[in-house]
Amino acid sequence: MFGSIFAFEMRRLLTSASTYIYFFILFIVTFFLALLAGGAFTEANFNFAGEKINANAPIVIDAFFGAINNYIGIILLVAIVGNAVLKDFRTNTYTMIFTTPVSKFDYLFGRFSAALFVTLLILTAPAFGMMAGYASPWVNHDRIGTFMLLPYVAAYWQTIIPNAIFDGAIFFAVSLIARDIFVIWLSLIIFFVATGVSNSFFGSLEKQTVAALVDPMGNFAKQTISKYWSTYDKNHLNYKLTGLFLINRIIWLSMAVIVWIIGYSYFSFTSSPRRLFFKKIKLADSSKLTFVPAFFNRNTLPKVARSFTIGSNLKSLWGLSVNECRTLLRNTYFRIILLFGMLFLFLVSLQIGKLYDTTTYPVTY
Repeated sequence: MFGSIFAFEMRRLLTSASTYIYFFILFIVTFFLALLAGGAFTEANFNFAGEKINANAPIVIDAFFGAINNYIGIILLVAIVGNAVLKDFRTNTYTMIFTTPVSKFDYLFGRFSAALFVTLLILTAPAFGMMAGYASPWVNHDRIGTFMLLPYVAAYWQTIIPNAIFDGAIFFAVSLIARDIFVIWLSLIIFFVATGVSNSFFGSLEKQTVAALVDPMGNFAKQTISKYWSTYDKNHLNYKLTGLFLINRIIWLSMAVIVWIIGYSYFSFTSSPRRLFFKKIKLADSSKLTFVPAFFNRNTLPKVARSFTIGSNLKSLWGLSVNECRTLLRNTYFRIILLFGMLFLFLVSLQIGKLYDTTTYPVTY
């Protein structure tokens, strides 16, 4: 049954126009990024790793590859992996699926693995975009080194695949628990804020080892490898999966398995999601219900004064705006986003006025 579900999901995603649109967007973004790094736009002064570092150096390729996929690619994970099971509830096809003799593991893992596999195929687009950009005739070939395939392969299997598995497991588990697309996108915002907060908090020189382990994207772990590299090393060497980088990958792949198991355990073949907090639902008091009197004449409606002046329209606009603002301020999700935003600003403010963890002071030059 797993094979059938996996094959069906693969066919559905590979025949969807959105899959190729996502691929094209990533390709175009990285293509123009490679042109920018390669000096195609002479008026733009863009040196990502230094003037003597080639635009297609392994360290630059890894940085571009990781940045595009960690910020744009993660949105694709929400759209594809996060909706792998949720679409069955949105289109009401879950009733047919739940009546078949399919096991929970085959159903969930089939959907997840197929969606993740197609997403990983889409996430190869930045590699092809960079290759096309660096090989184009518009770049300054003095800034382009010898073509090497290994940096693209190494960045893909050391960074992109583990990060996609971890991020996909989070959003897939959230979709299984909440079954609400808004909650999934909210979890993406929380993930961005939490990542930024952790990078700001652990980014000091005294916490390099801790930062290398707690960073789910692996950026700090790679910095511990390349911090003593010379210009020649940055132009020729690739990151090796050793030391803190290897430990980081093992930790967060293990976390991905744990998160996936949590989502799996909370999922059930029912029309409504299982509650995280078991609380009795308060029923409305029947004594307070309002009934229409029997003597009320429905055929005789009260007359109202209709006004379509500019003043009445502005008054209606103001009333609707105030009502929407009240609804937004009372929304739990809005308060969560606001809380995480305030927390992010507070922790980032602790690093204001510091450069490489050294306090700087205003000068007159």
